[in-house]
Amino acid sequence: MVGNLPWLPPKEWEQQPNDELSESITFDSGDFFMEGEYPTDPIKDSDYTDRVNGGFYDYINKRHDYVFLITNVGGPYTLIPHFEIGGA
Repeated sequence: MVGNLPWLPPKEWEQQPNDELSESITFDSGDFFMEGEYPTDPIKDSDYTDRVNGGFYDYINKRHDYVFLITNVGGPYTLIPHFEIGGA
């Protein structure tokens, strides 16, 4: 479990029905995370789907500090339960 969400391996997570995806978590290369508070204002698809912005990661990275692209994932480890996530 991560917080209150159960962790699933990426392929198992993707096989869930769409309405169940938000009830679990996975980590995979190409995902990203950001440190700090996330703004609660909605972001429209049109804000980042044009060719200028280069996708959602680029859109967020251009506007916020401490945004990290996940490059590798290790775990989950059982002795001391944790993941090791590498980013750039």
